[in-house]
This record gives sequence, C-alpha cells and structure tokens, in this order.
Amino acid sequence: MTMRDRRVRWLGWLGLPLLVYADVFLRRTLEQADKHLYAFLPYFYPVGEKLIFSPATPWWKLLLPIREFTGVWAGALVVTHLTELQIGVANTWYLFNAILLVVSFVTAWLAFESLAFAYTFAICIGFGTHFYHTYLVTGGMASPVIAVCFECLLLCSYRFVVAEHRASWWGAAAALSTIAAALS
Repeated sequence: MTMRDRRVRWLGWLGLPLLVYADVFLRRTLEQADKHLYAFLPYFYPVGEKLIFSPATPWWKLLLPIREFTGVWAGALVVTHLTELQIGVANTWYLFNAILLVVSFVTAWLAFESLAFAYTFAICIGFGTHFYHTYLVTGGMASPVIAVCFECLLLCSYRFVVAEHRASWWGAAAALSTIAAALS
C-alpha cells in the first residue's frame, strides 16, 4: 500500500465525526428527546431499583438475572441506569446512539475494509427508526448497548472464521462478545 493510499484511507474517516454530530443534532434538536425520555428503572421498578443499587448489594449480583426486575438478565439496563445517574437521561440517549454509530462504522470497516459500506451501514443504523420505541417506554434506551454487543459479536465471529493469522485473538474476542451479549 502506497503512502497516498494510506492518506486517502485516513481521509475517508474524517466524515465520521460529522455523522456523530448529525446524529446528536437529530436526537437533541429534531426529535427533542429530552422532552420524551425518563429514567426507566425508577419509574417501573422503584423498589427494585433502590434494593439493587444500594451499597448492600454486591456488584457481581448485577451480572445475574435480577429477581427485582422480573428475573431478567439486565446488564444493558444496569449500564443504562448507571450512566443516567452520571450524565442524565437525555445525555445517555445521545451518548449511546453516538457510540452505536461509531461502533457500526468501525465494525463494518473492519469486516469489509470498505469506506462506502462503513458509511452506509453507520448511516442506516444511526439514522433509522428502529429505536423509536424508546420514546414510548424508555427501557429501550438500552437497545443501542445491546446492538453494540451484537455487532462486536458478529465482527469477531466473522473474523475468527476467515482469519489466516491471529485466529485465537478473534476467537477470544468472540467469546468475550458472546458473554457481553448474553449479559445484555
């Protein structure tokens, strides 16, 4: 690969921050997410939220099915709630969508090394309507986190299958991605 090809490849990534800005602009200004979103766990599970996030609860219990939240594996809900406590509900939504857009771009590029496909995939994931259910029931705020886990799982599994070198690294990453997806 020539120096010019490397420069062109890196220049192709300059549009990614623009996509992230457009995604945040869409969520914040056009959708007015801050007017529609609320914290899910305190609203639907106020007693369970106080019990699970009390200092008496060991952190590893958050990795198991949580009886107080109807017995579901709630890793993504836990991450969402902890993030909401730090930066607020609407900012969590903006952050998770921006992370999903970036991860979509990077995983698509790592899988196929095509900037055209990476941009197309990131635009479809970042600007589609598939997460609009969150505005009705904000438990869907965890959906981008779950999508990130599955995108990483798909990438690592694909690269493990086609790898000529470093297959064990991709296999280990696929195993970790599988665990993250299962906990979500």
